[in-house]
Amino acid sequence: MASTGLAETIIENEVGCGLFQVLIVIFVFIFLRISAVFTFIFMSFGNYNPGWRCLENDTNHYSLQANVSQTSHSALYPNASSLVYSKDLTCEEFEACKVVEFNPESVTVVTQWGLICNRAWISSFIISIQMIGNLISSVFAGYIIDRLGRWKTAYGSLFINSILTLLSSFSPSWEMLAACRFFIGLTSAVFESIIYLYSAEFLTRRWRGPLSGIPGWAFGGVLFGVTSMVLKNWRHLLIASSVVCFVGCLPAFWVPESLRWLEVKGKKDQFKRAAMKISKFNKKTLHEKYYSELFSLDCDRKSKITTTTREAAATAKTITTTAAAATTTKTTTTDSETRKLKHYTILDLFHKGYKMITLIVGFVWMSISFIYYAISFGVKALSGNFYINLIMLYSIVIPFAIFPFFAPNLLGRKKSSCFFILIVSACLLTATVVERFTIGETRIIVTLALVLMAEVGIETTWCIQQVQTNELFPTVVRGMALNWASLMARVGGIVAPFLIPRDSSTVYQWYLMMGVQGLLCCFLLSRLPETKGKPLKETFSIKSLDLEINEVIDCQDCGDNDDNKYDG
Repeated sequence: MASTGLAETIIENEVGCGLFQVLIVIFVFIFLRISAVFTFIFMSFGNYNPGWRCLENDTNHYSLQANVSQTSHSALYPNASSLVYSKDLTCEEFEACKVVEFNPESVTVVTQWGLICNRAWISSFIISIQMIGNLISSVFAGYIIDRLGRWKTAYGSLFINSILTLLSSFSPSWEMLAACRFFIGLTSAVFESIIYLYSAEFLTRRWRGPLSGIPGWAFGGVLFGVTSMVLKNWRHLLIASSVVCFVGCLPAFWVPESLRWLEVKGKKDQFKRAAMKISKFNKKTLHEKYYSELFSLDCDRKSKITTTTREAAATAKTITTTAAAATTTKTTTTDSETRKLKHYTILDLFHKGYKMITLIVGFVWMSISFIYYAISFGVKALSGNFYINLIMLYSIVIPFAIFPFFAPNLLGRKKSSCFFILIVSACLLTATVVERFTIGETRIIVTLALVLMAEVGIETTWCIQQVQTNELFPTVVRGMALNWASLMARVGGIVAPFLIPRDSSTVYQWYLMMGVQGLLCCFLLSRLPETKGKPLKETFSIKSLDLEINEVIDCQDCGDNDDNKYDG
């Protein structure tokens, strides 16, 4: 249980959804999503091996000849001109080759430093080091989001990410690139985890579900694939990614802070300006009475906050709980204790009533992330043209965006999540059988189709889970809740690159593992409460904070006690 507030009242009953919300969806949800895609899946291209050939054999050593023109090599090695570039040559042939030439068509991180065979672990390490940065950042990001606000956190981290991405394009070694990707992981996890939260806090409950159906990530993936196909150079792609992130920062001069966060923190003047801006763009008249009610509207909520101390909890457990006893506790609580209680930490997510929800959300996000990144970073293992497969992997999601757009409102958050994760499991388990027991073109085509369907399902599930996770927790810890989910997603992202099969004979085991994991997610999702049609909560109630108080204090003297005004 939790309390709703003034921001919810204004958004639902006064300004509604209009032009302002359309611009928020474009400038915050879509722009930041595209920036996140360019940051997160860079190594889908960087990890690509376009093929290589041996120009001169020598059993003692090899020399890497990457990115040199075909003409020059034809002159130096006339006997090699008829050889074709191949990705199927063995590691024994690679180790026995004195001069190795990678296909100059694409300049990737793999071709830059020869990251195949006994050096193949390095590309997986670069992916995972970024995810480790995401993981570390997620520990603190929730606190930063709820402490500094949505606006400063989102655009500050995005701007820093833009600078770091640009610097990484000049990396002279893979070690330097890995270090840069680590720091990029620190910043990208912050703005990526706030995208849905920041956008949804401006919307009415009717549109929070459909928001997840807008395929911003898929648009970004297609744009990334096309950009990769055009540039075909990892340094140029990083520069382009930096530009995309910088463009994403430009709307910061117009986008206001979240009304809900401003209310919780008691920033009355900023709240008023933000509300006026929304009403102006939506051509709505906002009654002046709401400004004066910022501190007085939820009088009952303020009394609950002043009673949520450890002293109150201890008292409630040792004495008979009455309104008089609770009132005594309230009046003896000092101002400094009250302010301290308003600074929530990630531990508040594990209170009774939220503990099991928090654990389930963490596991589900970890599993979804693992499946998603395993498929995304494993696109190189799919048959056919790499660039076409990369574009298809994201473009196929766009026509099916109607599912997360309508499903959360039609079926509910829980049922729709279970339905689509079951589709993912069915596709992957079927791919396991096809990969294991069939051969030839049929195996290639059917497996590719099943993997693409699984990609649609896992992205749809993730979109719906962003909605449900956002609605499960109140505003005071919503940022931390989403970052807890993001933190667990990073764990899945760290593990995924190392489990991508390098031998086609074991691919079926990869599909089997992901399919079983999807079934387990479906069971756990069925244990979560439904949030469809319920208002976003602003604070914890006494019950959710484990205070065994049977009666809520009447707040008749609330207006006379200025010292207890809720100031965040």
